[in-house]
Amino acid sequence: MNQTKTQKLSIKKIAEMCRSGQWSNTKTIDVVDYFIHLGNGEYKIDADTRFQVRGTDVDRERIKRAVNKIKASGDTSGLRKITLVWFEKLGILKIINGNHTIEIMLDCKILTTEANVVSFEKDLGSKLSNVRRLGNLLNEETVETVATSTEDVRNELWVIMDENKEEGRELEPTSEQKQDFLNAYPFIDEYQFAQFVNRHPDTKAYTKCDKTYTTAELKSIRESYRSQLKYQDYAILNPHIIDTFRQVPVAEAFKQMRDEGKKKCLVPFYCNTIVQRDSLIQGDIVKKMKTEYTTLASYWGATIEFDFLAYQ
Repeated sequence: MNQTKTQKLSIKKIAEMCRSGQWSNTKTIDVVDYFIHLGNGEYKIDADTRFQVRGTDVDRERIKRAVNKIKASGDTSGLRKITLVWFEKLGILKIINGNHTIEIMLDCKILTTEANVVSFEKDLGSKLSNVRRLGNLLNEETVETVATSTEDVRNELWVIMDENKEEGRELEPTSEQKQDFLNAYPFIDEYQFAQFVNRHPDTKAYTKCDKTYTTAELKSIRESYRSQLKYQDYAILNPHIIDTFRQVPVAEAFKQMRDEGKKKCLVPFYCNTIVQRDSLIQGDIVKKMKTEYTTLASYWGATIEFDFLAYQ
């Protein structure tokens, strides 16, 4: 294996060097070592030899088209060099870019090839987020590859956030991490970046309140309101998540008042996440709800009230 010192190179620079043929750490590999032999000349992917960056492993139709093209023309120039990550502590090599290429090679009886080798420890700082970054930057739409998707880069960002948490820091990316991420992926804007962060499973946006409700409980609560004397002349809606106050509850309120022949309606709301709970406590969303329902009720000559269920 040829080697060179690369510790100071950015992930973007490493990707550029791998793609342009300038990366000097290379190794000749046997293509069949990355597959499991089933017998009778049949093979299947050996998942243990791959580092999966994308949500799906390979696009079979792309592979078939590329194989047919190569067999018809004999031209293999569209095949890019495979890139491997060397996990020194584990003593294993894994494909980070070239899952399509190596399968095309196998189908075309190309059984050895030269591959780039990037060190997990020395080149990528022992960070899985850097492995994902390298894989995403290497993915291009050519004869054998599929372009990096928005989901791929979102997953990389989530790994960065996971690493922050594991290292005892705030989950949210630092300003430096944010800028580095946006520089790496120009097709992602700041709004999308914020959405990725907010949708991480460990953020407040997805952390459930202490008190949660089943569908059966929500139906029972509706019946409880119906049984109260003060709401005898009200149409009572099923409880809705607080964030939806401008959407479904509005249509349901007027439909139910019409169906029940009433001019008053009660809409119970509940908080599903910590973010929703905080917005209720701070009161901003309550002001918006009052404005929305007061103006609607006034215009249509009706009464629309709302109430909130416990969140803890």
